[in-house]
Amino acid sequence: MAAFGEKAKGMTPYFIKMKVENVGGTDLSYASLKLDGVLEGGGGTGVILMGGIPGTCDNETAPAEFKTEGASYETCALSATTGAPVTGARFDEGDAYRNSPVVWAN
Repeated sequence: MAAFGEKAKGMTPYFIKMKVENVGGTDLSYASLKLDGVLEGGGGTGVILMGGIPGTCDNETAPAEFKTEGASYETCALSATTGAPVTGARFDEGDAYRNSPVVWAN
């Protein structure tokens, strides 16, 4: 967390590593996926981080070949807390998920 400077002191980083699969065969070349860490009970961490930690948690966009059913790639999202641990991840991007996010728990 040193890369984030003094403001990151006392924060614990969490790496949300994921394998993303194209299940519909839609051309999703260069699409990006944003997951946020959540605390027990589903609440947010209250911490906003921009960027990643190179070599440890690289947030990658989908490759050019991510346009066929079954194509997959791996990526990572960085989350952090100053107290309670991250126990899951939430996807809430776009109109369809804003009010009904998808939540994965560990």
